[in-house]
Amino acid sequence: MKAVVSATIFCNLATLPREAMSDAVTSRLPVEPLGGYAKNEKMTEDHDSNGWPQTPRNRALRSLRSCLAVHIAGDQHLGSTIQYGIDAHRDGPFAICTPAISNIFPRRWYPPQPGENRKPNEANYTGDFLDGFGNHVTVHAIANPQRPQPNLTAADAPIPMAVPAVVNAEAEAKTEKEMKKYTELMAGTDVSFDMIPIPAGKFTMGSPVDEKGRKADEGPQHEVTISPFWMGKCEVSWDEYDIWSFNLDVKRREVEKIAVTGRDKVSDAVTRPTKPYTDMTFGMGHGSYPAICMTQLAAKTYCEWLSAKTGRYYRLADVPGDRRREAS
Repeated sequence: MKAVVSATIFCNLATLPREAMSDAVTSRLPVEPLGGYAKNEKMTEDHDSNGWPQTPRNRALRSLRSCLAVHIAGDQHLGSTIQYGIDAHRDGPFAICTPAISNIFPRRWYPPQPGENRKPNEANYTGDFLDGFGNHVTVHAIANPQRPQPNLTAADAPIPMAVPAVVNAEAEAKTEKEMKKYTELMAGTDVSFDMIPIPAGKFTMGSPVDEKGRKADEGPQHEVTISPFWMGKCEVSWDEYDIWSFNLDVKRREVEKIAVTGRDKVSDAVTRPTKPYTDMTFGMGHGSYPAICMTQLAAKTYCEWLSAKTGRYYRLADVPGDRRREAS
């Protein structure tokens, strides 16, 4: 048996409430009881997955299919067993997406319409679907978050009990009009960073067919609607990044005898990197200068830790193919 391992899957298995402006609400969504099914959901387009662009996605899947390999991936925070479709449903390889070890961002999959060609008595979230990018995908099993049984304690629960986010009234908004600039103080430290609201809008993604040097995966051109979101005012600084990288928040708690909070317990469970073998600034400045030269995995894990630390979802803005990056 052959297996291909990559960071994430080649489709997007996630839904959100129809009224949600972005996936920032995910960590605060109520967890459905055993056997429950969230209503009024919509498919999402998460460019943090490998479901887009479609041309290289399909090229990769054809390679996997030709060597009869199964795909093993993670990163989507939602365990799943699926079969990819390339030109049609069920004509591609199978894939297993492992759940996150420290899942502080519990994605879910509750499609608004039941999957087609489901087996008898199978759940509505199984079967054939087109994901948010229009990719063919067949869902065989999904590990949606489920509410712990009443007779379980927090210590016995299969998923962590909800831990309130760090209070920051400026970071809360139900509408675009309510969104405003806010400052996030990294709990247990003196370091903070600013977030600014980016309004909703539309733009054309892709390049025209007659553009010089255009590549096949730069189209077809299509109009994309962007929901409002917050973006960091400046790049992540070394002052911010070092807190995670060198456990500075943990060390400060130990030295100053600061009590551990619920958020600390969640964020401390997120993995941290080994010490670098050389000066990663390469002489280009430390402290308030932008953090550089880390791997994409390290940058994404930093975002996972920051989300756990604050209770607000933070992610990379500079993801290849990200419609938010292309619009800026």
